[in-house]
Amino acid sequence: QVAMAEHLTAAMAGQAGMPAAGVSFFSMHPGWADTEGVRRSIPGFHKAYQHELRDTHQGVDTILWLALEDEAKLQPGAFYLDRSPQPKHLTLGGTHYSPQQAADLWGKLMQMAGLPGQASAAAAVVGTAQQ
Repeated sequence: QVAMAEHLTAAMAGQAGMPAAGVSFFSMHPGWADTEGVRRSIPGFHKAYQHELRDTHQGVDTILWLALEDEAKLQPGAFYLDRSPQPKHLTLGGTHYSPQQAADLWGKLMQMAGLPGQASAAAAVVGTAQQ
């Protein structure tokens, strides 16, 4: 989601005929919340940290805030946690990628969705970013 938020932010800024105002892309993390998914997929983690996990209201806070906050106060393409931008990549985490890799991912996602014509926006953004 981080790579696609960055990629789509660049696409919106760099593509003629694409609306820039009123459409924004962000990525976010709700923090570790006590959800059915956490309980079922990582039960050991849930058992060990169940008293420290966020409740539903805490988990949805940032996504709702992003949806309602004045766009001018937000950083386009940013990764948010607890209503503030956070570093996108962890040292030694293997999370770095190039604009070309993000564009390739966009193209693959469009193909999987049956929208291969939309993949051309990815190539145009990479070309703009590399100039």
